[in-house]
Amino acid sequence: MFRLELLTRKCRLVGCRLKTRDMLAAEENDFKVMVHSKYKHYHSSDPLDLGEALWLSHWELSSESNWALEVSKRSATALDQLWSEGYFKEPPGFRLAFRELGTTLGAQVNEVMSSHWERRVEELHQFWASRILDRDSDISPVMMASSLVPCAWNRRFEDKINKIQDSSRSKGGQWKK
Repeated sequence: MFRLELLTRKCRLVGCRLKTRDMLAAEENDFKVMVHSKYKHYHSSDPLDLGEALWLSHWELSSESNWALEVSKRSATALDQLWSEGYFKEPPGFRLAFRELGTTLGAQVNEVMSSHWERRVEELHQFWASRILDRDSDISPVMMASSLVPCAWNRRFEDKINKIQDSSRSKGGQWKK
């Protein structure tokens, strides 16, 4: 699923509708070309970038997409390396909450991440909980909330909503938009 599909899903979640699938066709094509020309060389040592890469690629993992699996694996490896090098243990003055919380969001939604990231995510949440307003008080709390409740950022969230809607309809209820 490329950018158009991502935007379509996001719009469905918030109740808006794209009038035609052609509206973003040029952007979707540009995105496909960019991804396919660059994913084989993807690397980063930035925790926000790696978290975002994990989040973006998780949308395509179920479709056996080569780029999504490759980007997910490289991001997971890079984050493990940052963790083992002590990046996430630096003093608070050398760290930014929103960057690390972007990491935790991506780590929670991407199934390529190993189970030891569950503990690491909890550690990072605990570290930032009492410091969340110390710096960047506009974006950091938003990132913390997103990471604490990552289900809305997960591709499987729409399936859960659809099941709730179907259940409500089968019981004679009306799903309100």
